[in-house]
Amino acid sequence: MSLFGILFHSPLWLLLLLGLPAVAWLRHRRSTLVVVVPSADDWHKPGPAVGSWWPLACAYAGIALMVIALARPQAMVLDENASRRGYDVMICIDLSTSMYSEDFKRGDTMVNRLQAIRPVVSAFINNRPNDRIGIVVFAGRAYTFSPLRACEIIT
Repeated sequence: MSLFGILFHSPLWLLLLLGLPAVAWLRHRRSTLVVVVPSADDWHKPGPAVGSWWPLACAYAGIALMVIALARPQAMVLDENASRRGYDVMICIDLSTSMYSEDFKRGDTMVNRLQAIRPVVSAFINNRPNDRIGIVVFAGRAYTFSPLRACEIIT
């Protein structure tokens, strides 16, 4: 069963929602307005019924939400990357202090090795639209900077 793009795994639980108005009607017809709990009369002070509908509305809303949760709603999300064919590629980047050596020239300015590889990595990612690309950085220890995922165009 689907409702507003949400699929219910166990939709028969939703039939309990039809009983909520009947419970509300029967509760309204009864002369006892509350469930009697032993020793609850010590802290119950009868007074004007101002806003007495609010706790009852919250209780019915809570029951309705519990019933909906029992029906196990599931959102259907289409994966547009499922039909694409490509490779899984991990890019490893060294972040040790040697990468801060300014031994590359871009135009008239000297740049360090990290600044020099940035356009190369961007061009590599932009030319591989169907691949899932991840990045691992290391300097003494390796860390996953970005797990495998379909990459967007990086500028």
